[in-house]
Amino acid sequence: LNALLLKLGLIKKAINYLGDPVSAFTWMIIVGIVVTIPFMTFTLLSGLQSISEDYYEAAVIDGANFWDKLFKITLPLLRPSINVTIVLNVIYVFNSFAIVNTITAGAPANQTHTISTYLYYLAFNKNKYGASAALSLVSFVILSIYQMFTYVKNWDAAPGETVAGMLLYAKTDDAVQPDGDYQMSGNQISVKTLDMNCEFAVIAGQLDTIAERVR
Repeated sequence: LNALLLKLGLIKKAINYLGDPVSAFTWMIIVGIVVTIPFMTFTLLSGLQSISEDYYEAAVIDGANFWDKLFKITLPLLRPSINVTIVLNVIYVFNSFAIVNTITAGAPANQTHTISTYLYYLAFNKNKYGASAALSLVSFVILSIYQMFTYVKNWDAAPGETVAGMLLYAKTDDAVQPDGDYQMSGNQISVKTLDMNCEFAVIAGQLDTIAERVR
């Protein structure tokens, strides 16, 4: 990198990117982000392929533009894939040993260690096996708390936040009673009123807004 920047005349002398803890951490973060791109791309692509084209066709009929489809259809329905990607990447980066050990190995002066590299340093450089084992337990507790927090947060989310709620079409020509009972099954909602049953294609919004517009 220094050779390229010197040839382009952007710098006058070589820069020691790993000589300062802040810059070293910055480069390690960049590398950590880059190595997670393939997995993130694969996961989000799988999520995109699972979204039915019917939602977009119905949205176009209702006059939705690109941004409406992005924020009211694509992103809400990609939420499960995004959650999985974030959780697994956080766990992977938190336990990442190869990136830190290859780039800095804790240098300078052991200021760029992460938990995984520091417990290795304690065990195999300082022969402090007890401290290393205790630190690994701390790492396990931190990741367990994080996983429990994300699980509870997703479990307690309101239905309209995790599935959908703005209806686009219904298999009926009658008016829908907004206070009818509804049942959810996947991306379909069956609304039971006093005199009819309706099925709605759901994409985004709040379930409380059922019956605003019916086709």
